Amino acid sequence: MGILKTIWKVLNESPTRRQARRLTNEAYFLWEQGDPLKAGMLLEKAIEADPTYAHAHSEYGMINTNFDRDYTQAEKHIKIAIQLSPNEPKFWNNLSYTYFKQGKLNDALAAVSVAEKLNPNYASACLAKAEIIRAMGKSEEEVRPLVEKARQIYEQTGLRSDGTPLGEGELERFLSSFKK
Repeated sequence: MGILKTIWKVLNESPTRRQARRLTNEAYFLWEQGDPLKAGMLLEKAIEADPTYAHAHSEYGMINTNFDRDYTQAEKHIKIAIQLSPNEPKFWNNLSYTYFKQGKLNDALAAVSVAEKLNPNYASACLAKAEIIRAMGKSEEEVRPLVEKARQIYEQTGLRSDGTPLGEGELERFLSSFKK
């Protein structure tokens, strides 16, 4: 979506959608600052304000996956996000991660494959797929091309998967965690 379309869409949002977006952004900031409890509370309020705001559901699912370890709730909310916005690769990638954390590797691989199909240049999907096939017992030679593809995507775009710029040295630090 072009920048003008995005601006037009935001300007024409309903007040409840604007509130849900604001709460979700605040929650994401709190999560990044290490306060998942408050982030989760804000995401609950965002979902209450606008139950059709897919990003709030997806982020709430990730809070449940990473901090509460409530995988049933995590799957429920991420699947709601997917129902609301089935062409968003991030949501499929998040579902893949939730399955991965539960050891459901075949389900994780299926979900990340959808993310990859929706956006072949989605670096996070490449890295997720690398971790999944590594956990399935594949060799480093089979994993390496996916990590290298992610590196190329990051180097070409200079952006993280969420669209924000990479910091100095961040790419090397991040990718080095995938080397054995």
